[in-house]
Amino acid sequence: VVTTETKFSNKPILQIVKYGKCGEGCSFIAYTNGTMIISGSGVMTEYETSSARPWESSKGVVKEIIIYSGITTLGKNCITDFPEATKIIIPEGISGIGANTFSSMPKITTVEYYGTTIPTWASGETVLFAESTTVTFGITLPTLK
Repeated sequence: VVTTETKFSNKPILQIVKYGKCGEGCSFIAYTNGTMIISGSGVMTEYETSSARPWESSKGVVKEIIIYSGITTLGKNCITDFPEATKIIIPEGISGIGANTFSSMPKITTVEYYGTTIPTWASGETVLFAESTTVTFGITLPTLK
């Protein structure tokens, strides 16, 4: 059972803006504090356009995207067009990154990648982060249970 509110001492701590599936074994939760968590296992769905994503209506509140270990491929147009996002955390185990990933994200300042190998990118794709973007490699994230 998923509730739209987490409470501690009868006061809301986090409210869920949107949640759902984004692949056969993948799901997402976007919170009012700006965090979006993608968890589960396997390949994220590929979307023909970013407007087809299940979180499209709440993309403007997302400031931080955390992808948990277990996700293996970021599908086409999954992690793109988040106008307010400033940080992305990518776990080890990502073996593929689909087309348009990380595009149209002008406020990204931090990318944390915890894998030890470079994932396969969609053919011909190039990602350009702003010169001020910090990219960190090599720290292991805990597995979500």
